[in-house]
Amino acid sequence: MFKTIVHIATDNNSVATSLSNTLLGQGYEPVAHCNLTEAQEYLVDNKPDLVLLNYEDMPSYAYDLVRYMQKIDGLEDVPVLVVTNDPILSQNIYNMHELCDFVRQPLAREDLLARVRNLVQYGNRCEELKLTKEQLAEAQKMGCVGVLAAGVAHEFNNLMCSVLGFADIARSDGYKDRESLIESADVSYTAAKRASTVAANLLAFSRQVETKKTEIDINDVVTDAMKLLRRNLDKDNVKVTLCLGDLPKGLASSGQLQQVFLNLIINAWHAVRCNDGEKLLKIVTSMDGSSKVRVTVEDNGCGIKEEYLDKIFEPFFTTKEQTESGRTGGSGLGLSIVREVIKGHNGLISVKSQVGVGSVFTVVLPIEGGAGDCNELENGSVAISSIKYSVLVVDDEEMNRKILGRILGKNGHDFFSVSNMAEAMSIILSNKIDLIVMDLIMPTMDGITAIKQLREEDIDIPVIICTGNVEPHLLQSGLNAGAMAIIKKPFSSAEFLDQMNNCMSVLRGKSTT
Repeated sequence: MFKTIVHIATDNNSVATSLSNTLLGQGYEPVAHCNLTEAQEYLVDNKPDLVLLNYEDMPSYAYDLVRYMQKIDGLEDVPVLVVTNDPILSQNIYNMHELCDFVRQPLAREDLLARVRNLVQYGNRCEELKLTKEQLAEAQKMGCVGVLAAGVAHEFNNLMCSVLGFADIARSDGYKDRESLIESADVSYTAAKRASTVAANLLAFSRQVETKKTEIDINDVVTDAMKLLRRNLDKDNVKVTLCLGDLPKGLASSGQLQQVFLNLIINAWHAVRCNDGEKLLKIVTSMDGSSKVRVTVEDNGCGIKEEYLDKIFEPFFTTKEQTESGRTGGSGLGLSIVREVIKGHNGLISVKSQVGVGSVFTVVLPIEGGAGDCNELENGSVAISSIKYSVLVVDDEEMNRKILGRILGKNGHDFFSVSNMAEAMSIILSNKIDLIVMDLIMPTMDGITAIKQLREEDIDIPVIICTGNVEPHLLQSGLNAGAMAIIKKPFSSAEFLDQMNNCMSVLRGKSTT
């Protein structure tokens, strides 16, 4: 028969015996400790149904034990029954632990048993409620997966439509029309970068990755966002007023902030589409004091109901009406991601709105210091190192091997390209290799295992991991195994060469000291 475990903690042996005898035969299994350290050690490995405290000679022990329970995962919600006549001690423990009750000396047996029974039952109900909440949260999360997948699929399908469409144009017309080829390449590149930004924003929203910040001009970011949406706005006859102030450059994530302004402009565009008269959109950038930048996006659209203003930044909340098919006009993710991006930049976002008048979204961002040295030149070319290396690329994806080979070869480096570690070892043993660029997730042998094998065999060739994986513990495991750096896919030529040259510069510096 199942028994309820009651942990008795007291500084008096006779009291411990008395309390144990009272509980025995009543469906309880008492476990007593008269030493604070022993009581703490017991609780580390055991989760009782109730802790019964009786520290009369040294009442601070009771306080110390409850405080200790708050630090141990799983013990913070174990009910506590305190035997005491000290009102100060009672109040201190109550302030720390909500699931507690008190019984005063001299003890009445029936009163003690009733308090123990009620508190155990209350603790069980709280445990059941906690489990139910966890199950509901899991069910809600699984429901959100469908919504999230649909939103991401929609976004990526639109972007991939541009990539595939213009790539097809380039294949058919590019050999005859140089301008068509250049346009196709530019559009495909822009769309692919936007797809990368969408993925990065979603990962940042879930706190899985940190986003790299570079020196940017907010005015340029706003202008680029407007360029991407200009055709849609013109088609709906939206009159756009763009007022750009004189702003200093600062450190920020250009891709993330572009997604912020894209979301705000899209929302404004949707808000004014139903207007019968003028459709107005105004964007203003200015300084907010001496150390902050202010960006406002204002529209004369339908406005937002007052009761919704505190909810619009919550994930999956949307004010967009349902379509005839029953699906909402938006996923409710846009503004929640906007808020997380702004928060990640130590900024603030606020909204003022009136139904039938319009809305004003205000973003305030602190100005951080300049980015320092930059290896990407103004015309988009890359600062090429004068030193040439022999690089071994290990990746099971043929397209990834091709693009890395193209980048390396174009910049004068020798390279070998293989799909697995067995082929890589053959190259390593028969050629002088300066650097290995290795994927993390590969069949037969993964990157981490491969790096460990190289080091075990005293092969000290530097390794850079090049991966699309974003799990922090795996990336850290790669560094712990001996990788010098990590390059995250997708990457530009400049980003790859910059990381490679930096790593090799570090090695050259070490070899001269």
